Amino acid sequence: MRYSVALFLLALYILFTSFQCEDCDFFETLPGLNLVVNREDDGATYAVGDTVWLSANFSAAVPNTDLTIAEGGGLIVSRLFSFVPGNDTLFNARGDFSTQVTAGELQPTAVSTDESALVVRFFCSGGACAFRQGFIPEAPGNYLLEVRGGGVDVLSPTIDICNTPNFSTTLLNGPDNRAESELTLPAPVGDGILRTVDAFEAGLLVIAVQ
Repeated sequence: MRYSVALFLLALYILFTSFQCEDCDFFETLPGLNLVVNREDDGATYAVGDTVWLSANFSAAVPNTDLTIAEGGGLIVSRLFSFVPGNDTLFNARGDFSTQVTAGELQPTAVSTDESALVVRFFCSGGACAFRQGFIPEAPGNYLLEVRGGGVDVLSPTIDICNTPNFSTTLLNGPDNRAESELTLPAPVGDGILRTVDAFEAGLLVIAVQ
């Protein structure tokens, strides 16, 4: 009897998993969906209490497809690190910053298990999406801000998507303050792995706070 129940449950599991993604498409990322984030200032250095504003305004239409981002939008994930110039180690610095969101909605910390991350949900309306977030340093130091587009809620008139896909890449548009502040950028650490900047596929900004 014990084996019969186990076989029955196994059969139900196989039946369920075989139909749960029927007629739907799987995307890890959406090709062509690139997030361009604008840096709103051109300062080389900041003071404690200054606000570093990042924002984005973009179409809800996914390029070269019939897909559209839903009004529920998606996620923007920012991570904050501190570093010492010339040292290739990054340290969690989320606690050294407060944040303000004027377009979008800051998500509970439970959304991400990454202790260095701040997550904002952007929203879409009338075919356009937007977010705007300010980062306010509360202590002097050298910091690295990484921003990337996360999962998006997608609608389509013709197909269903099995999972929540991500932006392909994130670009940071604005003055490159790494050269201006004469700081040597360390190799970022993510998930315990030492990686080069190019491997992030994310926007990176050095914040020198005096």
